[in-house]
Amino acid sequence: MQVPGGIYAGNPDPVSTFGVKATLVTSSKLDPETAYQVVKAVFENLDRLGEMHPAFANLDPAKMISEGLTAPLHEGARRYYIERGWITQ
Repeated sequence: MQVPGGIYAGNPDPVSTFGVKATLVTSSKLDPETAYQVVKAVFENLDRLGEMHPAFANLDPAKMISEGLTAPLHEGARRYYIERGWITQ
C-alpha cells in the first residue's frame, strides 16, 4: 500500500506503508433503509469527501466494494450495490 505524495506537508513523494482498509460495520439489526441511506450518502458524496481530506480523494468505488470486505454485506448496502450494478444478487 502507498500513501500518495503530497497528501502530507513535507512528503512530496509516495511512501510505502502498511494498513488495513477502513470498514463501516454495523449490526444486522440496523434497519435496512438506514443502512441503504448511509451507503448511498457515502458513495454519492465521494467528491465532497475528497475535498475534505486528500486521503479520500483516491477512493475507488470498484475497490471499495470488492477489496478488504471482512464481514457479510448488510442487506441495505447490498441493495445499493445491486441498484448501481456493482454486484449481482
